[in-house]
Amino acid sequence: MPCEPEEPAPTTATPRAAAALRKPPLSRGERPCAGLVGLSSEAAALVRNELASEGCDALVCDGADDLVARLRGGAFDLVLADVDALGLGPGEFTARVKREAPQAVVVVASQDGTAAAAVGALRAGACDYLLKPLRAEDLRERLRQALARRRLGLSVRQRTLRLAYVNELSGSFSASLDLHEVLRTAAGALRTLADFDLAAAVLREPAGDTSRVYPLTPGAEALWPSPVRVPVAESALCESFHGNQPRLLADLRREALPRDLATLGRDGFCSLLLLPLVSKQAAIGAVALASRSPGAFDASDLDLLQHVSDHLASAVVNARLYSELKTLSANLEDTVRERTREASEVRQRLESLLETAGDAIITVDLEYRIRSWNHGAEQILGHTRVDTLGKSICSLASGEAARSQLARVLALAVEGETSASVETTWVRRDRKEATLSLTASPIVGSGEQLVGVLVIARDITEQQRLQEELFHSEKLASIGQLAAGVAHQINNPLGAISGRAQMLLRLSGPPDPDFLREQLGKIRADCARITETVNDLLGFARKTDTVKQRAHLGILVDETLEMVRHGLSAQKVRIERCYADHLPPILASANHLRQLFANLITNALDAMPDGGTLTITTRLLPATDERPEPAVEVAFADTGTGIAPEDMARIFEPFFTTKPAGQGTGLGLAVAKRIVDFHNGRIDVESELGLGTTFTVQFPVG
Repeated sequence: MPCEPEEPAPTTATPRAAAALRKPPLSRGERPCAGLVGLSSEAAALVRNELASEGCDALVCDGADDLVARLRGGAFDLVLADVDALGLGPGEFTARVKREAPQAVVVVASQDGTAAAAVGALRAGACDYLLKPLRAEDLRERLRQALARRRLGLSVRQRTLRLAYVNELSGSFSASLDLHEVLRTAAGALRTLADFDLAAAVLREPAGDTSRVYPLTPGAEALWPSPVRVPVAESALCESFHGNQPRLLADLRREALPRDLATLGRDGFCSLLLLPLVSKQAAIGAVALASRSPGAFDASDLDLLQHVSDHLASAVVNARLYSELKTLSANLEDTVRERTREASEVRQRLESLLETAGDAIITVDLEYRIRSWNHGAEQILGHTRVDTLGKSICSLASGEAARSQLARVLALAVEGETSASVETTWVRRDRKEATLSLTASPIVGSGEQLVGVLVIARDITEQQRLQEELFHSEKLASIGQLAAGVAHQINNPLGAISGRAQMLLRLSGPPDPDFLREQLGKIRADCARITETVNDLLGFARKTDTVKQRAHLGILVDETLEMVRHGLSAQKVRIERCYADHLPPILASANHLRQLFANLITNALDAMPDGGTLTITTRLLPATDERPEPAVEVAFADTGTGIAPEDMARIFEPFFTTKPAGQGTGLGLAVAKRIVDFHNGRIDVESELGLGTTFTVQFPVG
């Protein structure tokens, strides 16, 4: 009843146990030995005969105590016992043997053929359970299996021991950063694991195409003359260097040797093992082991010794790095001192630049507490550095709108936006108002970790005033273009008023009261039309208020169309409205948007001198990754002459115009772009020469 081979327990080893690491025989002698106990002389003779056929000796022990004592000394590889003669149960005997010699392979013989007896022995650790009487035909195969189990166990334990030793070598290699000490450690490790007569390490020099031979045993310089040139034609060393693979020559006498190995063959060496030293997938050298015995190395040597070479490669790299570090450290203090001085100068210059900058430059932490406050911030925002450090920057903003806008750009910067900006009205400490352009950017520290926010505030009050002047100038120019249409809108009701007045004057008798009331009502309605038209024109001409209020795009577009109604009619331009239902309002200056729409509609009229169609479309755009908030869009698509491709890049430049001299100021689209930017919007244009142009404007939902 044989059992499966058991998994040997992991075995650890230290370099002191080196003698046990080379390929040992199965037991103390060259042949394995079995301990026999309790067998009759006839059975013992039968077992001896079968074991001898398997190349195994046998020794009869005088009872269980004698057997156990010999096992403690490692005398036996196999135990075969007749437990009936010993007066012990199968499980009891096996357990006693295993307590004293856990690695022993135990075969139990008994007349007890019950399953309980067999299971008890096997559970206690027996390898096999034999029923008496013992028969030669059964015994041979069962003993062969037991010996095979013992050999397998020893082989696995031996490999485990050698692997444990190789793994512990990493600590031995790392104990020193001196290259020669590392090579001495490698020589000892290689000698522990393999039998060879000559060994050398060949290390490629850090610079150049040469390598140096480092003897690991006396006389190893004979392997190659130093320095070794790399690459070498027809060279085993070159193959090891460039293939990153070990090379085993089992019998040099039968090999066509490369020229760099010819010396070995002449000196009587028969076996050679070349192990590449590889670091970061690049060969830095090789280890060469030579033996005067043919077949001195096998596949198991190759695997384990390559592990040693891998440890050695890492240790060589570390030793070289340490040597370079020692060389560099001689100048390190001067370098650090110089860099520190330069850094101090840069810091001083930076602090001076920040302090003298005209803009307000402020840094805050992730809780928006102020950490720095330059002189520009004192001048623009009206608060001193002493008053602000440590306070929340949002607490300095006056009014809910300013605080909300500031908090929004700070949040965008914290989320990673590199340049979040907003324009807001800031009330200084002296109660004076200033229009500021605020920009917030993330401050990233070591490890790409966000540590704060940089806030730059620029006073654009004067810039905005000049911009309003520009808007107003363009508006006045637009009024001139609207004059004809306005005159027509006033002239029609004036003519009606004049006609009705003349009719009333020509009446010969007293007028009928109802008739008089009707005519006066019509006159009053015509006067109201004139008043509305004049008020619209005056409102358009008035300097624009920059205060933003909730406004509806469709209403503003319709109001603008009413102002240019005469021009549309005169040029036979048909208007098509495609408005989306229930568009949300936006936050805007109504007069600004009227001027924007007037400029775009006027441009469309100029592009359609012979008539055409102007299609005005509005729609709601949902939020996207690029646009985190929803927006409303209005598009003006004409069927006019279009814009030449070479002019597309310049149409928003101030004073650029394609109209004939004396027609247009070249400011219309430039002002339109400024108005869109002022409202944090976006304007795009698409045009095809001869087919028409579409201007598309988007505004964030208010």
